[in-house]
Amino acid sequence: MDSVKRVGSPPDRGTEVSVFPSLRVLYIKHMPALEEFYGGARTSRWLPSLKSLSIIRCPKLRMFPNLPCGLRNVYIESVNWTALPELWQGGLSTSSSSSLSSLEISDCRGLVSLSKGFEKFTSLKELRVMGCPKLQRGSTTQRFLPLSLECLAVEDCNVLDALPKIPEDLNFLSEVKLKRCANIKSLPPAEVLGRWKALRRLSIEECSELRSLGGLQALSSLKYLTVEECPKLLAAASSSPSSLAVENHSSLTLEHLVIDNPVVLSTVPLKSIAAREVYIGRCNEVRSSTLEGWVLRNRTSLQVLKLGSVFSRHFPLVDLRSLSCLKRLGVDWCRKLQSLPRLPASLNKFCLYFCSPELEERCLRDSGPDWRQIRHIPYVQIGKYNKEKLATITPAEHRSRTRELEEDSS
Repeated sequence: MDSVKRVGSPPDRGTEVSVFPSLRVLYIKHMPALEEFYGGARTSRWLPSLKSLSIIRCPKLRMFPNLPCGLRNVYIESVNWTALPELWQGGLSTSSSSSLSSLEISDCRGLVSLSKGFEKFTSLKELRVMGCPKLQRGSTTQRFLPLSLECLAVEDCNVLDALPKIPEDLNFLSEVKLKRCANIKSLPPAEVLGRWKALRRLSIEECSELRSLGGLQALSSLKYLTVEECPKLLAAASSSPSSLAVENHSSLTLEHLVIDNPVVLSTVPLKSIAAREVYIGRCNEVRSSTLEGWVLRNRTSLQVLKLGSVFSRHFPLVDLRSLSCLKRLGVDWCRKLQSLPRLPASLNKFCLYFCSPELEERCLRDSGPDWRQIRHIPYVQIGKYNKEKLATITPAEHRSRTRELEEDSS
């Protein structure tokens, strides 16, 4: 099939009858020479029963029939289109809408617009667009997202700003993921986000121009938030006053928060938002009051805390005993950490990964001064030892095992 350039006949020579009237799934893959795919005459119904369409790695494809209105799932990858095909309108009212519920577009480098067919996708629930660097939304006042949308994922689209600038009642939108979208400088304001009543998951990663989280606190149903690798947001937070004093407390409490640097906690609106599970990277870059102040302010809601890249000799949090609801605490990459802090009585799981042999020895029951900090915790992992090992291994056995591991790795 590598040499096929055309499938079907042009409209002026096509049949007037329905083409493949019972076909429900059409899969076109790896046809590097394909340029034209025809569906018959202009008045014929092309694939009237088609429900799923996939076109993958057809880089020269430029001519394709209008999409059947009954189509439900479309996946397009590495196709040389500048715009999506329109809906088939033969014999139907121009107001007809599509049954399409899932649309995924990947690595279509020439795609500029979705608008020709997009306005009719009134049943669309899932939209994923990846690797379309020229894609634009058109006017900032034009509606880009169908009101039926439930999931939006945009990745590697450097021109597209997929987020609305005007209030829209996106009552079903529950998940948004933005990754490497260089044109997004801020999330929409509260008057826009406040109308996204169903949004539960928001992930923003590697958006190099993002400077502000906008009206994030207005997302009343938000439960899962990830903000990582957004350097200008971090720069804006670093240049702001380090105080975590909150003027307007938010009623929003997240189930799960992931950030790559604790400095982000000083941004508006994160400083006013509570969370039950928090994962924070690069704690070696923390300012003295940023992490401590935020954690203490959330001590009645915080249940799980995981800290990464703790390169200091001292634990990044001083007062842990006041975290009366904390049940799990974990720390990654803490080779320089010299001792444990006093831990809250509420903990049922405590883990230190990639810590030093010296700290492991301090936690041994026979001789370790830090054993008393962990003896009340049901599940403990300190480096290579669980609680049972910490309670039974002797310092001599520990040093011998450490030497063996060092010799094996050298």
